[in-house]
Amino acid sequence: MASEVWTLFKDGASNIKRSGPGVVLITHSGETLRQAIKTVPLTNNENEYEALVAGLKLVRGLGSDDWRNEFIEYIRHGNLLEDPKASRSLRTKAARCCLVDGQLYTRSFQRPLALCLGASEADYMMREVHEGVCGNHLGTDSLVLKLVKVGYYWPHMEQDAKAFVQKCDKCQRHAQFVHHLAILLHLVVSPWPFMK
Repeated sequence: MASEVWTLFKDGASNIKRSGPGVVLITHSGETLRQAIKTVPLTNNENEYEALVAGLKLVRGLGSDDWRNEFIEYIRHGNLLEDPKASRSLRTKAARCCLVDGQLYTRSFQRPLALCLGASEADYMMREVHEGVCGNHLGTDSLVLKLVKVGYYWPHMEQDAKAFVQKCDKCQRHAQFVHHLAILLHLVVSPWPFMK
């Protein structure tokens, strides 16, 4: 597989009125992306960190580290990874996948093709099914089942759904209140001291 090196340059400037971190991202294909951010007054070090965080968000938004890329490269061009164990794992997992109009789908025994989603798309779909127009704040298992029935797939669906449901504010507020004590009760043999 060809090396995909992305280069990130960050810098920031600040004065009394405001500060502005900036990011320049050069993709593996040579495309240059620039982003400037206006913020409230910050120190120079905070400005550098803001620029770094903005650059990482920009890279994440572009999907540079998408799990589907390896599968798509293997299916289209037959490119394998350099590690033999990882290559074998990729071959066996890619046997259940196919490309339809450039989109990666996975096959199932009982259901039609399921669209493979990246991290940001998966987060959007979980949010839409869980708390969208027809959402009813499902639990973890029901949320995963509904997403599979609708026709979506990504690795670690269960873990992502569990983390998403646990972070949902409305689910936490309206959850069943546990009336059990945190510690075990101890029997009191004599309720009054000196009583025999």
